[in-house]
Amino acid sequence: MADKELKYREKRKHIIDALRRCLESDVYSNITIQHVADEAGISKGGLLHYFASKEDLYLELVRSMFEEIAREQTDVLRGIDRARDQASIMALFGIEKFFLDRNNIHVLLNIFLYSYENEATRTYLQNYLAPHRRYYGELIGETHKNIPRRRKTDFDPLVQARVLQILVLTSGIIESVDPTGIDHDMLTSYMVSVLKG
Repeated sequence: MADKELKYREKRKHIIDALRRCLESDVYSNITIQHVADEAGISKGGLLHYFASKEDLYLELVRSMFEEIAREQTDVLRGIDRARDQASIMALFGIEKFFLDRNNIHVLLNIFLYSYENEATRTYLQNYLAPHRRYYGELIGETHKNIPRRRKTDFDPLVQARVLQILVLTSGIIESVDPTGIDHDMLTSYMVSVLKG
């Protein structure tokens, strides 16, 4: 990669990190391009050279955060040399660990709120959440492969995947507001055991 391209990417990352710091301490609606530029230590015009709009900043932030989640999950799975069941638990733990970080939760809540006002950001966010839900669906489908439905009231894997996704996403929000010092391994193991029936 050319040196110029590397510097360009590094500057974009620096600006996104500045946006992230702003969102960790303030509400998205109070944050302007100028605030982000000040946090990044560059001029507003310099920022606009790398990102044409506030929307572009948020889209890149969403992309980078979900890439981070995927990278952590992949790293965890790559390091597992045990049964698929244990790998699933570890993958969930990796995702949950990300969502239990108070700063990540603050940033994500701001992104979700911003997405209500900005259709492009909402669509971009949906493109990252759908594979997240499908991943849980695959885990559930695999764990239920050889288990017959016991009752007519048993939920199908799609419903269970959404429930698991909600649990993982909201556990971080709840824990950041009402910290219990929860054992993350135990919570993740419990979520998986509930899905197994």
